[in-house]
Amino acid sequence: MRPDDTPDSVEGGSLQKRARTVNEEGFDLTFDNLQPLRILVDVIQNILQRVEVKVVKNDTFEGIHIECIDSKHVCLIVARLSANVSYCSDDTTFCVDTTTFNTCLKAVQPHFSLTMKNNQNSADIQMCAYESISNNYFTTFNVPTLVHDSDSVKLTDLDYEYTIEMDLNTLRNIVKNTLALKGNKINLTIEVPKETMSYNYTVFTITTDGAATQKHQFHSVTENRQGSTCVIRTEEGGVDIPEVEKFEKKYDGDFSASYLSSFLKSMERQVISMRLSEGKPLILNYPLGTEASYICFVLASKANDD
Repeated sequence: MRPDDTPDSVEGGSLQKRARTVNEEGFDLTFDNLQPLRILVDVIQNILQRVEVKVVKNDTFEGIHIECIDSKHVCLIVARLSANVSYCSDDTTFCVDTTTFNTCLKAVQPHFSLTMKNNQNSADIQMCAYESISNNYFTTFNVPTLVHDSDSVKLTDLDYEYTIEMDLNTLRNIVKNTLALKGNKINLTIEVPKETMSYNYTVFTITTDGAATQKHQFHSVTENRQGSTCVIRTEEGGVDIPEVEKFEKKYDGDFSASYLSSFLKSMERQVISMRLSEGKPLILNYPLGTEASYICFVLASKANDD
């Protein structure tokens, strides 16, 4: 993936005319809780102008799956959100404008349920929102579909050396302050003692550029398990910091503050996890209510000359 400074607001030039992207059998699904879908689409709209959605129903999962890369090939969004799928044919997908999709969802009360299905008489996707308890108020939207001609990229390598579990608001404020100080780069490093210890002692550091630089350090002591991913929890209190003379840098990466801001700004307060490994893109993972529902943000490192 090629790094750049700012998220792309237009993917692949002008949008093409609406087109039938759902096969003849189509689909019908229901979201009982609308809020996770609103968060998901809000995050995606900050980065992508259109998104392809796949409807899935199998033995292990039913709901929607998204895997889209921006046109600059800087970031990849992978997401799954559980839903009650009444029926769908194999490889059922549809592509919609994210601004249109998001505007429709924001017009609906968050406690409403939402049914989505293909329109048999047109290329539109029909969205019907309703109050499930009283069942006396319905809002229906017909959303046009688009031709999806963006690149397809799969996320396959999930073997990472470090996982950072961090308070979302803490990370978001660091990114927000970076942009306020006219910075554009966030540096992440992980250091460990040079001498071998019976436990994992790590120092996770976030450094930013701009009119004034910031440096945030998080010390973590965890159990040492050979061959497993080192999990660093930045919010754990009562850590006894050992005296260490020399440290060894195990990870060092620079990332775009603008892209990180676009991903984080629409999320609610939560713990977010970051996966780091030398020579690999940054992975941010945010849960969407259930174990099977999540949004994953994969960001390429920022080149030194950007």
